[in-house]
Amino acid sequence: MGDMSTCRLDQRAHLANEGYEDTFRWLLLSREGGGGGSTARNLETSLASLYESMEEKIKATNYIFNMARRTERLATIAQHPSALGALARVLREEGRKSFNLRLNIVSIFFLMSFFPKFHQCLLEQKIGKTTLNILVLEVQCMETRMQLEETAATPARLNSENTTTASEISLMFQNTKQEKLLYMCISLLLNIAEDLNVEKRMKKCNLVEFLCKILVRKSIALLIITVTFLKKLSIFKQNMDVMKENGIIYRLSVLIPCQHESLLLAVLRLLWNLSFDPGLRMDMIKCKVIQALEMLLKDKKFEHLVFGLLYNLSIDAEGRKAFLETDIGPMILQAMTVESRQNITGELVALAVNLTTLPHTSEIICRSQGLERFLQRAIQFRNPLLFKVIKNISKSETAKPQLLRFLPALIDVIKRPDSCTFLQVEVMKIFNQVATLGDVFYRLVEDTDLLQFLMKSSLMEEEEIFLEIVVFVGAVGSDRIAVKIADSGLVRRMCTYFLQKKRDSEIVLQLLWTLGQLLLNASTSKEVVACDKAVVSILELSRDPNKAVARLAEVLVNTIVEFDAQWCVKLKWLKFASYNKERYALSEDSMDRVSTRTS
Repeated sequence: MGDMSTCRLDQRAHLANEGYEDTFRWLLLSREGGGGGSTARNLETSLASLYESMEEKIKATNYIFNMARRTERLATIAQHPSALGALARVLREEGRKSFNLRLNIVSIFFLMSFFPKFHQCLLEQKIGKTTLNILVLEVQCMETRMQLEETAATPARLNSENTTTASEISLMFQNTKQEKLLYMCISLLLNIAEDLNVEKRMKKCNLVEFLCKILVRKSIALLIITVTFLKKLSIFKQNMDVMKENGIIYRLSVLIPCQHESLLLAVLRLLWNLSFDPGLRMDMIKCKVIQALEMLLKDKKFEHLVFGLLYNLSIDAEGRKAFLETDIGPMILQAMTVESRQNITGELVALAVNLTTLPHTSEIICRSQGLERFLQRAIQFRNPLLFKVIKNISKSETAKPQLLRFLPALIDVIKRPDSCTFLQVEVMKIFNQVATLGDVFYRLVEDTDLLQFLMKSSLMEEEEIFLEIVVFVGAVGSDRIAVKIADSGLVRRMCTYFLQKKRDSEIVLQLLWTLGQLLLNASTSKEVVACDKAVVSILELSRDPNKAVARLAEVLVNTIVEFDAQWCVKLKWLKFASYNKERYALSEDSMDRVSTRTS
């Protein structure tokens, strides 16, 4: 790990100093030999030289490369009956023998790969497979050279810290040439991988593994093309698994932040794709990617990508805990409530929803008067996700008193005819959080027509909202407003809904709990027991297979028996009848089995 850390530091230092340069100028600097006046006859001569000595082959391929640098001459090379085949054969059979030879030939194919009309020609000559083999060879050479450099680095540094030896200059020159070749190989493969079938074939050749290894290099252009290709390949789950095995997150984390915008954008886009995998998300947390992204939040160029990536990292509980080590919570609050921001992106507010599930974050927001700003913003724009954030914050005891003065405005929001169902559900959940506060909230319920509105509006037809209303009625169902609840007709409506949904255990549990609260008040209990079918259904549920439902239903039956003498007699008779009915059914079943055996 120590060697890798040294490599990371060297890479970071290099990236901080290297200026981004035009890729084609970097790759296609004129080499010895000319191609400006090339003709078909000169091309024939060069192709004939491919059968001569290695030196002649290198000169010939360099000549053809210079010819190919002129776009109009590319077609001449592609249309020649034997040019591509000869070049492909030499690269395949003798490319390993000379670096310059493979550099020249790959350069020619690299130029052709930018023109879709030549792709079929390249595929027919199996240039993709040959290029992939060259890439593998160069990566293996790179790893060997890095090991040698690491071995020689320590004594060299001890002898002279401020001078560069001839061998070091030679190594730098070799590395630069190799980075050019690696760039062209990857770019060529990326260009022809527009065909999905070609991309799938590359996937089988361990391309991902070798691309991951290239991420330790220092060339900006090479890193950009490598990360771009990895992003393209990351849409396949199998490729993600290979990336994880090769420690891609650790390799990418050194690049955040860096001073090169194009590279940083490419890295963020790749991380965004990878963040949909739970295992890779955990690797990002371990590699402190969240802390690195915190530094990018102040730059609006990266805002959209960073918010989306942070949201994905906040999905898991472990990821949310990592946010506590940063100041991202307050920064998100500032971003969401700043006056100049008219539109709040979905990624930003979704991130806020996840982070406010942390009690610590909610407390910070409340102490900094952030809840009030959230409320003002939510009421102004009526964004449902903003109300979801407020609902999360409202679970904090510090938040509940701050919410009280906004309750009239929240009631107006839920009553507006253009409010969507999702928004109304979240507002009802906020009401349910503060319903236990006592006098102030009770007065609000008494002084407004909220209960009547809930009863008369179409909200009762929406199942999700109705369930929140059920919770709300159970929370505020005290003696002080029991009469008002009874008069509103909500109790009868709930009994009817209870009969319709008695097969849904989750809904039944909530309804049983609320009905139990209503049975504790004289006025509302009369409404409950007035619905004969509901009481009988409660008795039936006391024998439900779901133990939680049966236990709660039994409590309600006992409550009814204790407080209503008339129902006490009825329920005892119904229990007796139900028990005997089961016994009779069992007896009949036994008799049937006996008669079957005797016959």
